[in-house]
Amino acid sequence: MTGALWLELEINARDCLSSGFTQSVAKSNKALLLKRSMAGHKGVTITIALLLAVAMTVAVAAGAFFFFQKFQQQQQGQTESMQTSLLKKLATCIKLESYNFNPIDNSSEAVIRNCGFRELDLGNDTLNLMFKTPIGKNCAFTLNSQNCGNCVGKLGIGSFVALQINASAVSCSSTLADLLNEVVGQVVTVVLSDKGASFSSSVTFIPEGFVTCTIGMSSPADQMKAPPDPPPPTSTFCYDYSITNNGNAQDTFTVNLDFIESPSIIFNNFYNGAGCVPGNMLPVATPFTTTLPKGQTASFSYNVTITDSNWNYWWLTTIRANSANCASAFVKDKTCSCYNQPPGSCPPLHPKCL
Repeated sequence: MTGALWLELEINARDCLSSGFTQSVAKSNKALLLKRSMAGHKGVTITIALLLAVAMTVAVAAGAFFFFQKFQQQQQGQTESMQTSLLKKLATCIKLESYNFNPIDNSSEAVIRNCGFRELDLGNDTLNLMFKTPIGKNCAFTLNSQNCGNCVGKLGIGSFVALQINASAVSCSSTLADLLNEVVGQVVTVVLSDKGASFSSSVTFIPEGFVTCTIGMSSPADQMKAPPDPPPPTSTFCYDYSITNNGNAQDTFTVNLDFIESPSIIFNNFYNGAGCVPGNMLPVATPFTTTLPKGQTASFSYNVTITDSNWNYWWLTTIRANSANCASAFVKDKTCSCYNQPPGSCPPLHPKCL
């Protein structure tokens, strides 16, 4: 091999080395730049990730805070509602004292007492009645204005009220009236409760299949008067009475003059109420009439007037009260009045007043 050839090979080898080195350097520079670029992007990514993590943590914490706050408010509201309901139940107490049934007009009367610690609203506090009979037929209903005429207003603490119930207006399998008429003479259990079942009270009673008519009438004392001097042209005597329905149903009573005996000319009148008040006077010969529920009492008065005060008078009057329910039921009362009679001869010694 000649020297020229060696020289050419050496030059070519140098060029190759030079070219390879240059390419290697270039590749190294690119790699370095790429690494730096990637390192820069990695730093940004970590920062964003950290910010996102912080934001998510804050969001979760805020959501949890509001969730637990709402949960706490709900629990507090439920607790307060339960406390209010409990206190209301504890404060509510109604006692069913008695119950009866009138077979004439199918009306019933339930006597209740407020034994609680708050007023009872008879119109809005829901009261339920249940009837249990020995024949297996029961009846349950809610008291309202359609079946209870006086279920209105407030019932004070410790107060009583007699609720008037129309048994014909209560629908069960038929009506409450039909059911009670079916079990006449048998024991019926009546249960009173409220809508929330916070209390219940019960009584038993026996529906009566017949009406009893008993009249109670007071008997005023006999009267004696000595006329003044000079005597007046007329003198009056007033007698106060009370009449009571002692039967087992509402009744109408008629009170009239049954008998009068006197040698004098007299006039007599009945009055509504006591005291013979002129404004309450009934026309002459008009009887006193009153309608009374079972156990109720009415007042009336009876007046006797004499027209000649110069005479010596005595008179005997008998009044009679009749029942509309029972024609055979009546009661009488006798009064004796004396005017200007000798001492000791007018009641009770006067023979007409014995």
